[in-house]
Amino acid sequence: MKKRLKFLVAMVFATLLSANVFAYDFVVNGIYYNINSDGTTVSVTSGSVYSGNVTIPSTVTYNGTTYGVTTIEGRAFDFCTSLTSVTIPNSVTSIGNFAFYECTSLTSITIPNSVTSIGNSAFSYCRSLTSITIPNSVTSIGGWAFYGCTGLTSVTIGNSVTTIGEWAFHGCTSLTSITIPNSVTSIGAGAFEDCTSLTSITIPNSVTSIGNYAFSDCTNLTSITIPNSVTSIGNYAFEDCTSLTSITIPNSVTTIGESAFHYCISLTSVTIGNSVTSIGEGAFADCNNIAILNYNAKNCTTVNGAFLNKTSITTLTIGDSVEYIGNTAFYKCSGLNTIDCKAENPPVLGTAVFGSINKDNVTLIVPCEKSSLYQNATGWSL
Repeated sequence: MKKRLKFLVAMVFATLLSANVFAYDFVVNGIYYNINSDGTTVSVTSGSVYSGNVTIPSTVTYNGTTYGVTTIEGRAFDFCTSLTSVTIPNSVTSIGNFAFYECTSLTSITIPNSVTSIGNSAFSYCRSLTSITIPNSVTSIGGWAFYGCTGLTSVTIGNSVTTIGEWAFHGCTSLTSITIPNSVTSIGAGAFEDCTSLTSITIPNSVTSIGNYAFSDCTNLTSITIPNSVTSIGNYAFEDCTSLTSITIPNSVTTIGESAFHYCISLTSVTIGNSVTSIGEGAFADCNNIAILNYNAKNCTTVNGAFLNKTSITTLTIGDSVEYIGNTAFYKCSGLNTIDCKAENPPVLGTAVFGSINKDNVTLIVPCEKSSLYQNATGWSL
């Protein structure tokens, strides 16, 4: 509830601030325009409730002057619930905030190669839109751009997009496939939250950060590939991905946010890369079916209780680069029967790392020539 409230308040506030005001310079063939500051180009603006099929021309003539059409203003077509299709000419370079907000009958729109930016909430709640192609010219997709487009089944994102804004595809519950190009460097907060029909996704090597809630509540997501370019996984990033069965955190990742994989109840296998230094509180909370854990974090100083009470874990493999394991990391993991530690030197253990584990039930495997070191190391006399 808390995570939703902040977002909903922001949306309501943005909507109120952006209340439509009908102001225009002229109208031609039922389309309203404002003359831009350069005096030679115009923007399509609001002025009436557009309906049916609308074709925006690349030029328009008024009072003997011909203007180039370069912009679709913010809120130009918002709440035009009878609008079914729009043709945008190659002269348009930007689509403004809330431009097609809640055009609930809009089934088709072609975004030309001239467009470089799609504004915040540009197509929010266009529930009849089934597919969208974002051309190679676009460099940024605004926050909430396709929020609540529940009929959207496929999205093609052009190879110049570097940023997918926060909540951009939130609630696109019919979205089954999406290709994220190699140009994208960041996936915004909640970008694909509640895309309940997504089954798999590949994140390209260009992405360095996965935002808070980015894929949370993607309940049919069974697999995801996180590349070696990603350095941070945000809070709640994959929370409630209840069909996800395994996850590999690559060696590039340094931080895993709080509740990042909370309630991923189908997770059976987890691999944590060797650069992780911080695992947030509740990162794997309620992931009660993890059986195999490959733990390679070299010096994770913040891991307190990361796998606390995971009675399902039977096999724990500790990588050869691990130097330190934080407090209560595997506390009460009572199902453990095998700990295979590959480190030449016994990792330093925080408080109660293996607390409340019956040592008689656990086989500890260490490098044979280092067994005496483990016997004398604090906390390793399991």
